[in-house]
Amino acid sequence: MKNFGQIKSHIVNRLTTAYINKELSENNELKKYLGIIKESEILKTEFAIYRNLERFSEANEFSGSEYLKGNISIMESYTKADIIKEHVKLMDTFNITTIDLVADDKLGKLHESITNLIFLDKNIKNISAISESTTSVVNYFKNNIVSEKKVIDKVDSNLLTSVAKDKIKERYEDKLSSEELLIIETILKGDALKQEELLKDMVKECIEFVNTRISEADLAGKEKLLNVKASLLDINFTSETFKDDATRVLTLLSGFKQN
Repeated sequence: MKNFGQIKSHIVNRLTTAYINKELSENNELKKYLGIIKESEILKTEFAIYRNLERFSEANEFSGSEYLKGNISIMESYTKADIIKEHVKLMDTFNITTIDLVADDKLGKLHESITNLIFLDKNIKNISAISESTTSVVNYFKNNIVSEKKVIDKVDSNLLTSVAKDKIKERYEDKLSSEELLIIETILKGDALKQEELLKDMVKECIEFVNTRISEADLAGKEKLLNVKASLLDINFTSETFKDDATRVLTLLSGFKQN
């Protein structure tokens, strides 16, 4: 199987179906998938290239073409046989015998074009196919509208312990949410049990947002949300990391609530 994009999409859809109403800790399929990607230099590189190209947006054809060439050239350091071998290993790990077609036609065409550019030999026979695939990807870049994301103001974690709660409220009361003020109060009191309870509640709320949104997301969105959920479930409370973890989770939670 040459088309890594189809394999990746198949696994992401399968994981989405399996985890939409479950705790990932009950099943380690996502961690297994991410582990295989990280352990294989070829898969890790290919994963990064597909992610780059799926997310890239560029109206200028020349710039888009150069960006595409730069990404594809990285795969030239691996043999086609070795790339396919890693694809087969990934499929075997998940007992995949048939691949579902990518529901998003635009993404499906992009994956097909990327596959052609990686695997087609550069010769007279293939020049038309290579040119068509290049044009197809560049057109994808031109039409790939990247939505603006709201900038979420974060409370500097150093601020949380550098001034007293009343000074924080006086200066930031009109900017901070009730959750942010609660975190500040909990940190300043230094009660580890309350800190752990607060962090668990915020993580749980974030996971609920992920589960709600993942069913409505496109393929790229599902992949991001699955990674977010895995990261959330990896958070374990310690007093030393509470400030950073709480700020990070709160930022994520604020983003979910604003969008």
